[in-house]
Amino acid sequence: ERKRLIDKIPEQLPLISRYCERIGIYQKDAIYYLTDSTDIERYEFMRLLSESDFSEGELLSIVSRFSADLALYLKPFVFDSSNTKLSEADSDLRTKLTDYFKEYKIQKLTNRIHPDFLSAVNTYAISRPYNKLQPRSSIISHMNRDGMELFFFDALGVEYLAYIIAKCEMYGIMTELAIGHCELPSITVKNKEFDQFFSDSIYHKIDELDEMKHHSQVFNYEKCPYPTHLFQELEVIDSELRRIHSLLIQGTLKKALVVADHGASRLAVLYGHENEPPIPLSEPGEHSGRCCQIADNPNLENTAYEDGFAVLANYDRFKGGRRANVEVHGGATLEEVLVPVMVLSKKPDKINICFVDSVIILIPREIPKLTIYSNIPLSNPRLRVNGEFIDGTLVGDKKHAVFELPKIKRKGEYTAEVFDGQKNMAVTLTFSARKNTHENNLL
Repeated sequence: ERKRLIDKIPEQLPLISRYCERIGIYQKDAIYYLTDSTDIERYEFMRLLSESDFSEGELLSIVSRFSADLALYLKPFVFDSSNTKLSEADSDLRTKLTDYFKEYKIQKLTNRIHPDFLSAVNTYAISRPYNKLQPRSSIISHMNRDGMELFFFDALGVEYLAYIIAKCEMYGIMTELAIGHCELPSITVKNKEFDQFFSDSIYHKIDELDEMKHHSQVFNYEKCPYPTHLFQELEVIDSELRRIHSLLIQGTLKKALVVADHGASRLAVLYGHENEPPIPLSEPGEHSGRCCQIADNPNLENTAYEDGFAVLANYDRFKGGRRANVEVHGGATLEEVLVPVMVLSKKPDKINICFVDSVIILIPREIPKLTIYSNIPLSNPRLRVNGEFIDGTLVGDKKHAVFELPKIKRKGEYTAEVFDGQKNMAVTLTFSARKNTHENNLL
C-alpha cells in the first residue's frame, strides 16, 4: 500500500530519509518496511541484506515483496540439454552450473562469499570445466543468420538469463538460447569474432553494462560496498528488451541475435577488497589484475595460459592492476567466461497453446499423460517441467501432442514451459495432479 502511494507523489527525499531512520528501531526486520521506489530505500535494502543474516527462504520472501525485478533475477536458471550442449559423459555438469549460478546470484545480492562456494571456485579454477562447452564462435558460425540483426551486449553474463527469459515471456518474445564459452582472457578485444558476420547497418552495441562496471561515477566499492548497481543493471537490460520488442512489433526487425563478449564477476571484487594480497609476476597485471600479458606460462595451479596471457580462474588478482570497484572481468571464473547466444523473435499474434485437460489423475502403475493443443504448427513439441524436458508425440491432425510424465507421482500444482525444439514459445501452462479416489456410500 505504501509503495502505491509513494509512486503517485513527487519524491520527497527528506521525508524518505526520516522514514528510513525511524524504521531502524526494527533492526533487521526494517527490511520489510522498504520499497524499491527510491534510491534511499534501495540503499537501505542492500545495507540490511549485507549486514543481517536471513535464511534462503526468508531472503526469497523478502525479495519477492520488495522488487519484482530482483525476484526474477534470483530465479534459478536451469542449464539443460536444450541450451547447454555437452557430451553424455559430462551431462552432470549442467546441474553443477545450475547450482553454481543460483548461489552466485544470492551471494552477489547479499554481498558475501560462502566458504563452500569459494572452495568450489578454487576447484573449478583447476579443472576449468567451461572448456567442455561449445565456443561461442562455433555456435554463431553454424547459425542461419538470415534476417538477423546483432545486439552485442558488452559484459552480459549468464547470471541474467532467468531475468531475460522471464521478461521476454512477459513481452511476448520467443527465445532460442545456446550457452558457450568466450575466449581467454575474457576481455572485449579478444572476443569480437562475431563482428565478421554483421554489417554496420544490422549491428547494435550496448555498452551501458560494461561502462557501469568500469567507469561509473555513482557506484564505488570504496565509498559504498553494497551492490546497489544491480538495480541499474536490470534496468539497462529491460530497456534494451523493450526496444527489441518495439522493433519486432513494428516489423522493422525480424530476429534479434543477442550476443555477449564475456561476463563479469562481482565476487572477485568483493574477495579482492577483503582478502589476500595480489600475486606478483614479472609483468604487471591488467584488467584489475585478472590477467597478465607475459611471455612464458607461470605454471600457477589456478591460472590458465592462453594467447600470451596468464589468466586467473579463481578470485585472486595479479599485482599491478588496481582493484576494481564495481565488477571485473578478464579472468576465467565461470561467471566471466560463460556467455549466452540468444535469438529473439516475435510471438505470433494469434497463438493459442493450451492443455486439452489440465488435470491428470494419478493411477498406480500407469504413466500420467497430458495433451496440448496448438493452433500453429509445432515440429518438435516439448515441455519443461521441474527443469527437465519432456518430448511430445504429434498425433492426429498434427495440432495435438501427447506427453508422458513418469516422474509426476505426487498430487499438486505444476507449471510447464512450452518449447518447439530449442525455441521457447513464451507460453507457460499450469496443470494439476490428483489422486484416483472414489466415494463410498455408507448408508
